[in-house]
Amino acid sequence: MKQKMRQVLFCLVMVLGIIGLAGCSSKKKTQIDAGVESQITSYVNQMMSQLESADDNTLTSAIKQYEDSDDATQVAFGTALQNWVDNKEIIGKISGDPADVKIKEGDNKGYDVKFKLTGEKRNASVSLGLSKKLELTSLSFNPVYSVMEKMEKAFMNLLMGMGTVFVILIFISWLISLFKYINVFEAKAKATKEVKVEQVEEAVVTESTVQESEPELSDDLELVAVITAAIAAYTGNSTDGLVVRSIKRVSKKRR
Repeated sequence: MKQKMRQVLFCLVMVLGIIGLAGCSSKKKTQIDAGVESQITSYVNQMMSQLESADDNTLTSAIKQYEDSDDATQVAFGTALQNWVDNKEIIGKISGDPADVKIKEGDNKGYDVKFKLTGEKRNASVSLGLSKKLELTSLSFNPVYSVMEKMEKAFMNLLMGMGTVFVILIFISWLISLFKYINVFEAKAKATKEVKVEQVEEAVVTESTVQESEPELSDDLELVAVITAAIAAYTGNSTDGLVVRSIKRVSKKRR
């Protein structure tokens, strides 16, 4: 029984060993040719030397020219130049050659190159992508910040976010506090409207009363003519000198 257990354990160890060797062989890195590595290192040094010596006007003109091109390589170079322009003030003047250059074959059948720069203001890590023909496909500069700088930046972002939230909350609270004046304004407007309506109604009633109290001779033209003729006949005068001012009915009392 013990012998069978030993045989089983031995088989398991052999299987695990074979699997481990297969995994190691599959993950084995492809060795970069020494000549290619030398060319890439020279390319990196020359590229950084040209970027460092170029002035802002030259860089801006080159970016405009490369970004408007139909060639993918030139467009990538224009993007790389723009990334350098965005970060060169943060990094400062470069001192020395690129250090710790690491080259490996990329997934896109090219080369992924990483190296470090020593800047006057801060250091930076650079990622460079090259094709098999050593044509630039990508380039990005990443300034290196200390832990304290990262914490300070995070604190400032937190402070700005909280400050914005508090300002918005205060503004909303102020708006809500104004709602109590809405009813006051509505009540005043309603009272003013009612007063105006009452004044208009009183004016209409007064005007109607005045119009009713004034005698209207135009409704009794025939009666006026008859009375005028009767008075003229009684007095023997002409009707031209007679003017009827008003006509009032005299009530007759029964005896």
